[in-house]
Amino acid sequence: VAILKAKGTYIARMDADDISSPQRFERQINYLDQHPDVGVLGAAMEQIDVKGKVLSYFEPPLLHLNILRKMLVGTALAHATTMIRRSILSAIGGYDEKFFHVEDTELWTRLILKTHFANLPEVLYTRRIHNHSIMNIHTKIQIEQSEKIREGLLHCLVGKKIISDEELVKIKLLQDKKKNSQFKKIINELKNTLPTTLRHKIRSSLDDILAHFYRR
Repeated sequence: VAILKAKGTYIARMDADDISSPQRFERQINYLDQHPDVGVLGAAMEQIDVKGKVLSYFEPPLLHLNILRKMLVGTALAHATTMIRRSILSAIGGYDEKFFHVEDTELWTRLILKTHFANLPEVLYTRRIHNHSIMNIHTKIQIEQSEKIREGLLHCLVGKKIISDEELVKIKLLQDKKKNSQFKKIINELKNTLPTTLRHKIRSSLDDILAHFYRR
C-alpha cells in the first residue's frame, strides 16, 4: 500500500528494529543520480545480536553481471539495504504477494531482466538478529522457495541466451555444492540435539551420511 502511494523518485527498504547508517540515503541517492542505468542499489551490511555484538558481515558483489551470477546460487543483495527506482518497481507491478517470505527473491528475478543492479561496498545497514526474526522462523521455507525461484530464473536466462552452456554447467555445480553444504549443517545440528539415550546409536549413522557428502 505504501509503495502505491509513494510519490518520490526512489523507494528505500528497511526492516523494523534495524539500523540504517546516517549516510545511507545520501550515498545511495547520489549513486543512483549518477548512474541512471541502475534501478536497484544495495549495500554491504553487518549483523548484530540483541546486545549489539557484531555477528557477521555481508559483503555482496558490486557490479551487475556478478550480482546476476551470484543471484543464481545465493543471496546477491540484502533486501533491507536496497533503494529502488519507483518508476521501475511500479512498471513491473511491485511485489508479488503469493511469494510470502521470499517476495524479495522473486522480485529480483523480474527486475534483473529490466534494469541494472549494483551494490555499494560500504556497510550502510545493520540488521538485528533475534529469535523472532522472519529469517530465523521461516528459514526452511525460504530456502525451498528461493531454490525454486532461482531455478526458474536460470531456465529463463538460458532460454534468452544470456547464460552460456559452459556457465550453466558451472552454476549447476555451485548449486549442488550449496545444497550439500546446507545438508551437512542440518545433519550436524541434528547430531547435537539428539537425546542422550539415542545419541550413540543414531550418531554413527549420521556420521556415515556426512562422510559420504564430504567425499564428494
